[in-house]
Amino acid sequence: VVAVFQDTTTGTMMLQMPFYPHGSVDEWVKDAPGWIKVRTVLQDVTGALAHLHVNHVVHSDIKPPNILVGPGERGKLADFDISVDSRIRTTQQYLVTTRVRVGWTAGFEAPELQQTGSTAATDMFALGKTLSQLREWCIDEESATSAGDVDALVRVLTANAGAQRPSADAAANHAFFKPLLAFRREQTSNCCICLELKRHSEGAVCAEGHLTCTGCMQGHVHTCAGQELRLLREREGRVSCPNRGQLGCSAAPFSDSELGQTVSAAVFDSYVKGRMRLLESSVREEMEEEAERRIQAELQRLRTLDEGQRKVLAARKHVEEEILTSKCPRCRTAFLDFEGCCALKCSRCPCNFCAWCGEDCSNSSQEAHQHVARCAAKPPGADVYYPGDRSEFHSKQAKHRAPKLESYLRGLDNGTRAALLRELQGTLRELYSHVLRAFGV
Repeated sequence: VVAVFQDTTTGTMMLQMPFYPHGSVDEWVKDAPGWIKVRTVLQDVTGALAHLHVNHVVHSDIKPPNILVGPGERGKLADFDISVDSRIRTTQQYLVTTRVRVGWTAGFEAPELQQTGSTAATDMFALGKTLSQLREWCIDEESATSAGDVDALVRVLTANAGAQRPSADAAANHAFFKPLLAFRREQTSNCCICLELKRHSEGAVCAEGHLTCTGCMQGHVHTCAGQELRLLREREGRVSCPNRGQLGCSAAPFSDSELGQTVSAAVFDSYVKGRMRLLESSVREEMEEEAERRIQAELQRLRTLDEGQRKVLAARKHVEEEILTSKCPRCRTAFLDFEGCCALKCSRCPCNFCAWCGEDCSNSSQEAHQHVARCAAKPPGADVYYPGDRSEFHSKQAKHRAPKLESYLRGLDNGTRAALLRELQGTLRELYSHVLRAFGV
């Protein structure tokens, strides 16, 4: 879309689309542009289909009138009126719709179309029929194998079974298109940045035929990769032709393989890092949004609690975080578990402490080990430094915490205590059953 206009009197919206002076491919070939140019247009269309299919879009109406020839005699795929989002093909709505209404053009429909609806495979069948109509303009009369390459590609694209047809990506690498590689390498154009005349093999060429030489592409990619996240997000981290935007180029961004073949390893690495930076930012934003949703949901839940429920919630939080959770005795940083020696060091402050009794042993690892070796909280027969049987260790920890838990529970009013014990019954049942019994639970 070039521009959007609105009639101020009637409110009618009008779209201005690009003008293609060469018209559709079936009209353009009548001027005998040459087999290499016709194959170039078909390769552009095959690449466009690959882009659509990877983004779950099926065109559904591939035929010569829907292929336009743009500036530089490059192919443009048009008319998406009956295109389909293939991500909904497994829904009941899609299955019902395809039984009732399937769009196509007679002569280009795949054998399975009315049963399956439009798919990537039916697009490839229509592309094969399109190629068969343009066959005579695709043949290099000076090559003995040219006609055979055309017919071979038509044959695989129009196979009766959809599963036997190649994907658009695979079709783009067929022998039919290989002569274009050598031809393009020897083509020359002015670089769209430095304006020097260069061979196409000395740079990268966008889908609209604009050449960016290797030296200029190095700087262009490096600049794009280092832009702020807002600009990276607008481009989805990709690198487009320098003529894109105000200079009128509407070509799709360069693929990773095109960039990798054109710029140095260091510059390509900066491009990858730019895309990773964007991805990390997107993941971080999604996580922040999810955290915010959870916070708001929790706040809403808290607003609906009455005074009694709030007291129970506060009591549960205290029991779980301050009594049942092991913490550094100095900075109160929680730790869930540990491996190895019971002489522990806090991950947040310089405190060394005993895992058995939780005593602060100053900042000295040596003092912590000396304390652990003689700690009275260890069960008889325990190793000097290591906890041994974990179940025995956790039982000892529970025994150490039980008096504090029982004391806290006795300080609560009867209603809060009863409600709290109902909620914590499953948590306390294994290691603190004697505490539950003390309160008749």
